[in-house]
Amino acid sequence: LLDGTGDSPAARQTDYWRQALAGLPEEVPLPADRPRPAAPSHEGDVVLFEVSAGTGAELARLARESGATMFMVVHAAVAALLHRLGAGDDIPLGTPVSGREDEQLDRLVGFFLNTLVLRADLSGDPGFVELVGRVRDTDLAAFSHADLPLEAVAEAVGRSGAGSRGPLAAAGGRGPLFRTMVTYHSTTTEVTELFGVPARELPVEIGGSKFDLEFAFGGSAADGRISGGLRYATDLFGAASAERLAGRLVRLLDAVAADPEQALSAIPVMDEEERERVLYGWNDTARVPEGPATLADLVADGAHDLEATALLFDGAYLTRGAFEERVNRLARLLVRRGVGPESVVAVALPRSLNLLVALHAVVRAGGAYLPLDPTLPADRLTYMTDTAAPVCVLADRAASLDTLPERFRPGAVVLDAPAVAQELAGLAADTVTDADRLAPLLPSHPAYVLFTSGSTGRPKGVLIEHSAIVNRLRWMQDTYRLTDGDRVLLKTPTTFDVSVWELFWPLAQGVPLVIARPEGHTDPHYLAALIREQAISVCHFVPSMLAAFLTETELTGCPT
Repeated sequence: LLDGTGDSPAARQTDYWRQALAGLPEEVPLPADRPRPAAPSHEGDVVLFEVSAGTGAELARLARESGATMFMVVHAAVAALLHRLGAGDDIPLGTPVSGREDEQLDRLVGFFLNTLVLRADLSGDPGFVELVGRVRDTDLAAFSHADLPLEAVAEAVGRSGAGSRGPLAAAGGRGPLFRTMVTYHSTTTEVTELFGVPARELPVEIGGSKFDLEFAFGGSAADGRISGGLRYATDLFGAASAERLAGRLVRLLDAVAADPEQALSAIPVMDEEERERVLYGWNDTARVPEGPATLADLVADGAHDLEATALLFDGAYLTRGAFEERVNRLARLLVRRGVGPESVVAVALPRSLNLLVALHAVVRAGGAYLPLDPTLPADRLTYMTDTAAPVCVLADRAASLDTLPERFRPGAVVLDAPAVAQELAGLAADTVTDADRLAPLLPSHPAYVLFTSGSTGRPKGVLIEHSAIVNRLRWMQDTYRLTDGDRVLLKTPTTFDVSVWELFWPLAQGVPLVIARPEGHTDPHYLAALIREQAISVCHFVPSMLAAFLTETELTGCPT
C-alpha cells in the first residue's frame, strides 16, 4: 500500500481521492456565534441529546429499505441540518474508520484508525430518501478506499500542511478537508471480557475539541433509542447555540422519520416558539405614529433655536433661522413653478449650503427631489430624467445645466441667477404649510426618488414616501439618539440612500450638520482633519471606505 507508484493500491486510492475531492469547498460556513480566531484554543464542551425509540426504529427501517446503514442515515441527517442552516450544497464531513481490514493485523496491539472525508451532495433540493441514497453511494465508495492515510489524501488534493486544527488544516491559507465530524456506533454488545480479563464499559469525558463540531450517535438495537452528543469548539459556539443545534438535529430526525420523502427545504428545523418569534415577533413593528407625519413637518419641528448653527461648510455657516428663511422662500418659488405633492424636482447641485437649502425646499414645497450627479454619462442622466419626469431642475449656475437634457434648461431654476435672487427676496420667509402648497401634503406622498446603480442592467427608480422616511428617522433617533452636543457629517453623495439620513436627521433634531466639500468623501485624510476640526461625533461609512479611513489616517483626536 505504501508504494504509490504505478498500479499499486496506494496509487489507485490516491487517484480515487483526487477525483472524489476535486473542487472541495475551501470553507463550509457554519452558524457560529463568533469569528474564527487566528490561534484556536482547542477548548470545547459537549451537549447531550436523545432520539426517541420510535424515531430510532423508523430511521432503522429507512436504512434497511434504502440499502444503507444507520451511519449513512445520520450522516445524511447532519449534512441536511448544516445545509438548512446555510452551509451550502456541497458538505464534506469527517468520520473515523477501523484500520484492521487486513487479517495480519488482528493479533497486533495498537490504534489502527484512519479518518475519511465523506462528501454529501445536497443540490436540487432532494427528498431525504434520495439524499440517503446519494450518501450511501458516496460512503460505500469511500469505505472501499479507506487504506490511504488522511495525510496522504490531504497531500493528494493540495490540502497538506499543519494548520489551525492539526494535520487537517492546510498550509498556504487553504482550508482543511473538513471541520465537522460525525460518528455512529452500536451499543447492542456489552463488553464483559477483554483477553480473558473481566471488563466493563465506562463513560470517559474528554476535554477540548479537535473540530468545530462533532456529532456522535450511539444506537440501541434493543429499543431503537439513540443517545447522542454534540462536541463543539467554544472559540466559535456558545452553549445556547450548541443546544439549539442539537435540538434542531433531533427535530429534523423526528421529521424525516415521520415523512422520509419530504424535500429538504420542507423539513422543519425550528420549534414553534422560535418559528413564532421569527415570523411574527421580529416582524411586529407596528407603532402608533406620533408627532409630525411628513418629512417637511418633521424637519420644521426641529427649529428649536433660530440662533443656533444649523449648517457649516468650508468656513461658512448658516444659523437655523437663516436656513429656515432660505428654505421657505425657495419652497414658495417652487410652488410658483408648479411644484407640489406628487411632482418631482431634479436637483443638480454639488455638496454645498445651496444643496441643503434646495433639497429641503423641494420637500417643504411638497415635491419629491431627484438628485442628479452631473458627472454621470449623458445617456444615463437622460434616462433618469425621462423616467422620473421632473417638473423643473434646480442648479447653482447655468454651467451646471450643460450635461442635462436640453429640454430642461429653459425652465431651470438657477440659484445664482440675479433674477432668481430678486424673486426670492420678495417672497415670505415664514414656514410653508398646506395653505401655501398646491395641495395638502400627505404621508403617502413621495419625498424623494433615487435610482439604483444599474450594475445589473438599467438603473431602477425607487420612490420613497414621507411615512417611510419619517418612520426611519424616528427609529434612528430612538436607537442612536442625537443630543445637543452632537455634530453630524454630511459626506455621502446624494444619489446614495445613506445620504438621506445625513440630510434630514440632524436638522430634524436641531443638531448642527457639517458639510464635506465635493469629492471630499474620497479623501480619508481630509475627512479625518474635518472630523477633528469640527468635533464631529456622528458619520457614516461604507465598509470599503471605513477600511481605507482606518488604515490611512491618524485617529488621535477624532471624537467620532
